[in-house]
Amino acid sequence: MGQSPPAAPPPVAGPVQAPPTPPPAGPAQEGTEPPPAAAPPPAETFDVVPDAEAAARARQEAENARRYAAERARREAEEAEREAFRRRQAAAAALFEQPLAAPPPTPVPGQGPPPSDSGRWAPAPTPTPLPQAAPPTPVSQLPGAAEAKRFAPRPVVQHGPPKAGDLVCGNCGTGNDPARKFCRQCGASLVAAVVEPKLPWWKRLFQRSKKKVPPPRPTGPGHPSKRTQRRRNARKVLGWFRMGLMVIAIGGALGIAALPALRTKVTDFASCKSRQARAIVKPPLKSIPLQVTATATPDSPEHPAIKAFDTNIATYWQVPLGTRDNGAGSSLTVEFDRPSTVRQIHFFPGLPKDQRPDSQPTPQNVKFAFISLDGDGKEVPKEESFTLAGNVVEEDQLLKLDKARKKIVKVKITIVDLLPNVGAGTQVAVTDVQFFGSPAPPPGEKCKVG
Repeated sequence: MGQSPPAAPPPVAGPVQAPPTPPPAGPAQEGTEPPPAAAPPPAETFDVVPDAEAAARARQEAENARRYAAERARREAEEAEREAFRRRQAAAAALFEQPLAAPPPTPVPGQGPPPSDSGRWAPAPTPTPLPQAAPPTPVSQLPGAAEAKRFAPRPVVQHGPPKAGDLVCGNCGTGNDPARKFCRQCGASLVAAVVEPKLPWWKRLFQRSKKKVPPPRPTGPGHPSKRTQRRRNARKVLGWFRMGLMVIAIGGALGIAALPALRTKVTDFASCKSRQARAIVKPPLKSIPLQVTATATPDSPEHPAIKAFDTNIATYWQVPLGTRDNGAGSSLTVEFDRPSTVRQIHFFPGLPKDQRPDSQPTPQNVKFAFISLDGDGKEVPKEESFTLAGNVVEEDQLLKLDKARKKIVKVKITIVDLLPNVGAGTQVAVTDVQFFGSPAPPPGEKCKVG
């Protein structure tokens, strides 16, 4: 009779414990530590409420174990991939190191094997047919065996020194435009770049321009040509000349500022020259001085010709009584004090306003003959005619010349005809004639310093 198996022990009253959770399967990895063993879940009892904090801790530990297993699997896959890549590289290197097999000798068409003694009396060898050309076989190429493409190095651009207002890079010291954010030489940020200050005026005054390097001669190295040497010498002399003028100007300005007497003389000289320049560009209109004598044809002792040029509108010139045609065709001649330029004439026809009768003959057409002297001293007349206004009440009539008459020494005024409002026993009269223009400066008057 066999023995019966031992009876199971009776159950013990108390909490039932769950078996421990085994760690996740997989090979261990170097450099990693095994995860901490998960704590057994709290025993469940029928008469005790489970603790919520212990349950949350158990869930967190299970999640950590799952993440650790996933990370270890990822690392193992990466290691396997690297090992496969190393094996492929080793196989490719072994293929390149194998020696190449020598190709078999190519038979020459029409030539048999070399002759021997045994085959001296043998029949002639049969010619070998020409082999056909075989198609080219593509050569296999392993990845990575192609030679990398070579690029020519870029030339390094050398920038000049920074100018005023440029942003100076703190890394390489290159000047950049104010609108740039990164250096054009090294690519560094220009956030903390310093702005290049402007040179003071005295440094800019004596700052010389950059020397231009002449291009090399096409015939090779050697001395510059004579033409190039002359140009360089001329530029050098011109630079020293400009520097000398600048020094003289600065010294003169300092001397004028330091010496009051010299400053006064220079100011007077400059004022005189400026007036002469303005007179040339836009000459002023001045009354031209006349001689103290004048002639008329015919002339009257009571009212001589000089009364028509004394700038007094209370006096006048009048033809004598009994003159034919009441004075039509009469003339007045006056000489200037020195050669002058005539631009306009103020003409006062008739008697003064307070002495004018009801019927007074008034000139209608007047002819002026402007007389100048040529190189031989002969008189050259230039005539110009004017038509006066018919209003006898008007005292002053302005006569503007079409062209300025220059170097005039004498003027002859001829009354061509009169207005047809003439009564019996009256004669033509002229109150005053004034010439305006640019009189020539008196001889010996020049701008002098001192």
